[in-house]
Amino acid sequence: MSDIRQPLIDDFLEEMNKIINDNKNRIVKHAKKNPDELEDLPKSVENKIMSLYENLMDDLAEQLVEKANDELNQDNKSGGWEDALFTNTVLVGIYYSTQTMRDNFHKIHSAQVARQITNDAIKELPEDSTKKEIDTAIEDAHNEAVDNAVESSKSSIESLTVSEVGFSYYLLAKAETFTRGLNHYRWRTQGDSRVRPTHASKDGTIRKWGVGEEVGESFGCRCYSEFVTAEEVAEAGL
Repeated sequence: MSDIRQPLIDDFLEEMNKIINDNKNRIVKHAKKNPDELEDLPKSVENKIMSLYENLMDDLAEQLVEKANDELNQDNKSGGWEDALFTNTVLVGIYYSTQTMRDNFHKIHSAQVARQITNDAIKELPEDSTKKEIDTAIEDAHNEAVDNAVESSKSSIESLTVSEVGFSYYLLAKAETFTRGLNHYRWRTQGDSRVRPTHASKDGTIRKWGVGEEVGESFGCRCYSEFVTAEEVAEAGL
């Protein structure tokens, strides 16, 4: 069975980008209220992000159990072991996502930065520019700054999501293995040129959880585990 994480990440980011785009004006308005004080995002936006993260982790846990059943030829249900990991990951994701958006949108509305954006826009204009041309240039400059804040937020949240989903998968897969009375897994890489040489050599090998480097535990690792039966472990002489 292939890596289940990327489709979940893609769907999540599509919905997250929609939240940012649809609520851009609301976030900007909120940031303008107190431009020199860092505030939380509008509560309605935070609630949407919270719901999105909860759905992401629900789907990850559900699909991982299905993956285990498929690879182990079993029909088990989750025993609720994922609750603590689920809560922690959701809270971490919400905190850093909202912080990223808050910081990016607030920064461009602080008095100092806002003045700089205005001054830079005026510097680019001919000396005989009309008031209307000046006002339009200033408005365009601030709109561009907002668009940059949007793209910066999306980029940061994408990196965060890939990292959090990857690490959560590592923890959940390990817990699910132990729940089923097993101790081993098969290491799988993405099979491309970005795979670390030390990980490429492990691809397809059966390993024991808790012994040496574990698949997916190191920062930036895109590798993932597959479930293996006790019979497969015995055949491998482990």
